[in-house]
Amino acid sequence: MALEPGHPTALREPGYPLLIAGLYEASGGRHAWVVLAAQTLMSVLIAAMVGSLGTELFGAGVGAAAFAAYMLYPQAIFYGASLYRDTFVSFLFTACVWFTIRSARAGAEGRRALAVAGLSAGVLSVTSTAVALGAVPACALALFMQDRARGLRRAALFLLPVLAAGGAWTARNWSTQGRFVFGSTSGGGEIYQAMTIDADDLGTARQVLRLQGDPLWTATLRLPEAERNAALTRATAVLIAREPGLYARRVAVRLVKFWRLWPYRRAYDESYRTVFFASLASDAWMVPLGLLGFALLRRRWCEVPAVWLSVLALTSLYAAMHAVIRYRLPLMGYVILSSIAAASALGERFIGALRPAPRRPTAS
Repeated sequence: MALEPGHPTALREPGYPLLIAGLYEASGGRHAWVVLAAQTLMSVLIAAMVGSLGTELFGAGVGAAAFAAYMLYPQAIFYGASLYRDTFVSFLFTACVWFTIRSARAGAEGRRALAVAGLSAGVLSVTSTAVALGAVPACALALFMQDRARGLRRAALFLLPVLAAGGAWTARNWSTQGRFVFGSTSGGGEIYQAMTIDADDLGTARQVLRLQGDPLWTATLRLPEAERNAALTRATAVLIAREPGLYARRVAVRLVKFWRLWPYRRAYDESYRTVFFASLASDAWMVPLGLLGFALLRRRWCEVPAVWLSVLALTSLYAAMHAVIRYRLPLMGYVILSSIAAASALGERFIGALRPAPRRPTAS
């Protein structure tokens, strides 16, 4: 949590760095394979949770197919094999939602599930502020919807680890940065760029040129990170108030971008051709079928409000702030499940329509 000794930073939340540090300590050295092995296990557990929910809602066939589809999902494979926090965030998000659903069960099993859901939410809150901002309120509301009589008490218990972890991180930042920092000091720069730069220019050389010619951006480069974050956040709020029409257009573009079926042509670690065809083989059918599935099978999804509330909350949050395609990875386990369930339901309807209607017996 410092870029160099003696200079603590809040550019990123501490959850993933602490995970890496713990795994290094446990393995007796800086062994990247230990982190990658842990992330592989997390991917398997995500697929298992998604498959288990699929079996409960739609049958064993859908559950098994959802498990396999997630294990073969290109983004899950890529980020699981990379030292990025995305797999850890996806695991925490999936666990938070899955255990929120299971907390509706009676007795000790429900209480244990509620405790694990709260613990997952607490760690998530200091690993990815943005994902926690969507998932935590959605799961708290789902707890109330699952059990109106005990909903407020259960939601309060669920939120305790979030308040404890978030409070400790906020206190640390106040001590080291000298001011209040909400989550991290990188958020202000992200939302400022999302407001001032067109989506087609983000991630290109044009973005760099635009920022180099922006007097506010260049002026804030000389500020301490917490002050810079606050200045860019204020500037973004002023721009939104001054140009609400532009902000509305930005939100609409980000909403479409968040669920885009293939990435923009950019410089990736792999060739764009590889990325494009991998997306055609996965996102191009998983995303539209998954979103359709939430509507087509809404009666079943209404039984587990934590899922669709979280999908709706994170979609809205990223549309309002800053959308990148990779940011939807935490949602994709449940979206993949929805796509498999929708494909199964549509297939059954199609086969049913092909079957000839039974003949009515005629009177002799």
